[in-house]
Amino acid sequence: TCKSQHSRDLLEQLRDAPEDTPVFCFQNGVRNEEWAAEIFSKVYAGLVQISATFSGPGVVEHTRNDVLAVGRYPAGLDDVTSRVGAALETAGFRMTYYEKAMPRKWGKLLINLNNALYALVDTWLQRAYTEVVTRTFLAATMKEGLDVIAAAGIEIEMGPGEPPAEEFVRQMAAGAFAYPNPMELPPERRTYPSTWQDVVMRRESTEVEHFNGEIVRLGLKHGVATPFNTALLEMMRELLRQRAMPGLFTLEQVQSRVTHESARWSRAERE
Repeated sequence: TCKSQHSRDLLEQLRDAPEDTPVFCFQNGVRNEEWAAEIFSKVYAGLVQISATFSGPGVVEHTRNDVLAVGRYPAGLDDVTSRVGAALETAGFRMTYYEKAMPRKWGKLLINLNNALYALVDTWLQRAYTEVVTRTFLAATMKEGLDVIAAAGIEIEMGPGEPPAEEFVRQMAAGAFAYPNPMELPPERRTYPSTWQDVVMRRESTEVEHFNGEIVRLGLKHGVATPFNTALLEMMRELLRQRAMPGLFTLEQVQSRVTHESARWSRAERE
């Protein structure tokens, strides 16, 4: 359950464990299972669809959702997924089981491409999904990610009850996921992604390198322009270098950087 940027170090510490030890990657990002499979023969993809805010030592405010999902990596279900899922259901979670779990993790990645913006401009999910300018930016970031995923030939699946990825992006832009009166939500009910919380807690790294960075790397490989994800990635790096709090930039500044990146991509293509 560590962040993706810590997976390699943790796996090295586990290298002497029996090879057939079942390893569940309840993590964001899409490479953790791949790395674990270099060492272990029984690797499982885990998906966390729960939002919570770390308020202080020993205090976590649950804000939305209660769903976990599991599936064997790279595909399949077995008695281990059944037993682990049953234990988690007993603990109070709603469980989803995937014969092919990685497409679902790519769907979660698509949502997580927006985590950087919440930290850069200091906003929260319910507000961002409601404000027209912000949700339009979120949708454009996801559309760019979706274009890259399609160019790479990667299968993607959204969560239970959610429309297909292309329709999800369209509905996002249209305001289908807007909240009534998001400004009236008390702080403990606002959904701040973990990237925002990492910045608040002055951590030296975030998972953005494994969200937007994944799209930027794949875009370079497959020749797809990624000005939105590149801008978010680079501006998050700047925020961390300055050890700043959320809100270092305005949305207008982020949009300006996207325009700059778009122009740079156009020049590179002409050259």
